[in-house]
Amino acid sequence: MVLYQLLADRLPYEATGRALTEMARVIAEEELASLRTLDRTLDRDVELIVRKALEKERSRRCQSAAELAEDIRRYLAHEPIDARAPTTAYQLRKFARRHVALVGGVAATVVALVIGLVATGYFMLEARAARDRAEGEASKTTAVNGFLQQTLGSANPYDGAGREVTVLEALDGAVETIDDAFADQPE
Repeated sequence: MVLYQLLADRLPYEATGRALTEMARVIAEEELASLRTLDRTLDRDVELIVRKALEKERSRRCQSAAELAEDIRRYLAHEPIDARAPTTAYQLRKFARRHVALVGGVAATVVALVIGLVATGYFMLEARAARDRAEGEASKTTAVNGFLQQTLGSANPYDGAGREVTVLEALDGAVETIDDAFADQPE
């Protein structure tokens, strides 16, 4: 009751003008006014600690002042309190609050790894595209080179074709076969 009054600057139950038996009935039956409705700046854990201390059922209430003090100590040390259900998310939040530097370092490392993986993937795709372009250009160059060697080789007077073929005649003959020679590479 004292902790509630210190935090809310009022008693948890309206006591003025009531008889002792009436106050006992109010405390036993009426719901406790929420601290957070009176002061929004209060942490949820503080409200839960006070609620547990003022619980109507004896088995759910703090069993001693030492138990209440231990919950307050845990709250101040950013550790999970007994007055709250120990969910995984709650415990992770408390861990993160206690170990800000560690969690920040891990988060920064994860972000750096993700950025590194994305950059590596991007540059790998760029390298593959450049390799494919280079292979395509090499294939074109090889095909054109082979075509020109064959075309100009037919103008070789030492080939034994029986007559001398000029380069111009070889190119004229190549014009007729160029579509068939590059059917799979129109560029």
